[in-house]
Amino acid sequence: MASTADFLNFILSRISSAGEITYKSTQGNYNIYCNGKMVALIREDRLFVKNTEAGKLYMKKYLEVPPYSGARPCLLITDLSDELFVLADVIRITYDELPLPSRKSTKKD
Repeated sequence: MASTADFLNFILSRISSAGEITYKSTQGNYNIYCNGKMVALIREDRLFVKNTEAGKLYMKKYLEVPPYSGARPCLLITDLSDELFVLADVIRITYDELPLPSRKSTKKD
């Protein structure tokens, strides 16, 4: 099942203050980026935030599950009704703990 544009827009509106938020569509679902780092995923209208120790300490309601078969566990945010700043804060906290994305090496002949 794909995610809806309405759910994507709802999440984007809740996390917009975390930084420069962008997204990429992936087979009807979405990868969410903050300042260039992938910090979350939307799968089947559910929000999965990358698994970090700081994120787990901050969030009170989540499940630790993989967003799809074969993926590393993420924090499935189970309560999206929290105050507006909560989701933006967990995105910012997650961003701060994640390493910079590795550069893909280009093969030169």
